[in-house]
Amino acid sequence: MHKRPMRIRYTARFKCLVCYMIAFVLPLLWQAAGLVFVYPYKLASTAPDIAAQLSPHLSLPVQPAAATFREAAAVQESLWLTCAALWFAACWLLALLLQLLWRCTHRSPFLSSRRVQRAVVDFRLMMLAAWALAAAFAAALWYFGVQHIVGQTQWDWLVYFGGYVLIPIAVWITSRLAAPPVISGKHGFFKRL
Repeated sequence: MHKRPMRIRYTARFKCLVCYMIAFVLPLLWQAAGLVFVYPYKLASTAPDIAAQLSPHLSLPVQPAAATFREAAAVQESLWLTCAALWFAACWLLALLLQLLWRCTHRSPFLSSRRVQRAVVDFRLMMLAAWALAAAFAAALWYFGVQHIVGQTQWDWLVYFGGYVLIPIAVWITSRLAAPPVISGKHGFFKRL
C-alpha cells in the first residue's frame, strides 16, 4: 500500500515557531533584565575581577591599572557584565542547536512507532545533555566569577544563574510541544500543536 505523505498545515508551523520563540526568548529576557535592570540597583560595584581570574588560564595579559579607582571599577564591571552575558549567550545557543539537531534527526515518516520510541530515548538523552550543558556553564561562571563576589546575596544567584535553569526548560517545552509531526500526536508523548 502506498501511503500518502503527511500534510503539514501552515498553522502548525506557525504554532511551532511561536512555541520556539516564547520558550527560547524567555531565558534571554531573564538574563537581559537581570543584567540591565537588577544589576545597577541591587548589585552595583560587586563585580569580580574576571580578567585576573581568566588570565592564568587563557594567557591573557592583565590590564594596566586605571588612573582612578572609579575608572578601574567601571572597567572591571563592564568586563564582568560582558563576560556574564557572552557566557550565557554561548550556553543558550548550544542548547538551541542541540534541540534543533534532535528535531532534524526525527523527521522520517517510515516505521513511525519505532521512530517514536527512538525519539523518546533520544529526548531523554538530550534533556540530560541540556541540563549538563547548563550546569557546566553555570559552574564555570561560578568558578571564574561569582565565587569571588564579596557578600553574595540571593540577587546574585537570581541574576547570574536563573537563566541557566530556564534553558533546559525551554528545550523540554519545545521538544514536547513542537516536535516534528511524524512523531507527535494528540495523546502521544510528544504533543501536536
